[in-house]
Amino acid sequence: MNDKTQSVVRTAVSGFLSFLISLLVFFLALMLTAVATVGSENFMNSMYEKGEFYRYVTEEIRDEYVNLGIPGGVQEDFFDDAIDEATLYRDVTGQIAAAYRGKSYTVDEQAHKDFLYAKLVQYAEEKDIALTDDVTAGLNHMADLCVEVYTKSVSNVFILQIGKLANRFLAPLKHRPVRYLQYSVIASSLMLIIVPLIALLSNFSARLNISAPSLYHLVNAYIFHLLLSLVLTGVGLAVIGLAILTLLYIRIRKRYD
Repeated sequence: MNDKTQSVVRTAVSGFLSFLISLLVFFLALMLTAVATVGSENFMNSMYEKGEFYRYVTEEIRDEYVNLGIPGGVQEDFFDDAIDEATLYRDVTGQIAAAYRGKSYTVDEQAHKDFLYAKLVQYAEEKDIALTDDVTAGLNHMADLCVEVYTKSVSNVFILQIGKLANRFLAPLKHRPVRYLQYSVIASSLMLIIVPLIALLSNFSARLNISAPSLYHLVNAYIFHLLLSLVLTGVGLAVIGLAILTLLYIRIRKRYD
């Protein structure tokens, strides 16, 4: 094999190894990001907050209530306080938590219906409307329809499905991406540290059969400092790599906690 062929082979092997390492780091970093975002309940809750979901969904539910109240002559301002914000927040976060933890959450529809029905009865009494059987049946039906609207609005099936999938596929991987990246860095560092260190401790260069003193000491000095440089590089890689990965993970987690 001539020099040109050897050079081509070395270049090809180096390029292939570089590609594999880059691919490994990419997928591990991707996994780390996925676990800290898509796979995080805190991330999902923060997106609900940043997307102003609660404000918009409250307006949507109110508009639906208003449309339901029009046939019965219920004035629009009646529904201004028909949605309890604390209950809405509890139902939404409860469903998110359940999805990410592999559990189930049921909206307390009966409590919501009782709340709305009581308000509707009070409204009818204030308007001097006789509470006949037909009226109470109509109010009860309106309360049922409002509860259906509320439950549907707070139960975002698509978003909750993300939580369920994350619980199934990403939950087992939590904290593993960081560990995998750390293991990769540690393994690379150990390869740079252990082999050169063994060579240094064995002092094999001193046993080299070189007769000329000048060349003997030159080769010994060259080998010693080369091996020492590899050891120090390995130590530096371990310290810097672990520090960067740990800080990266902490920053991503804190951002969405």
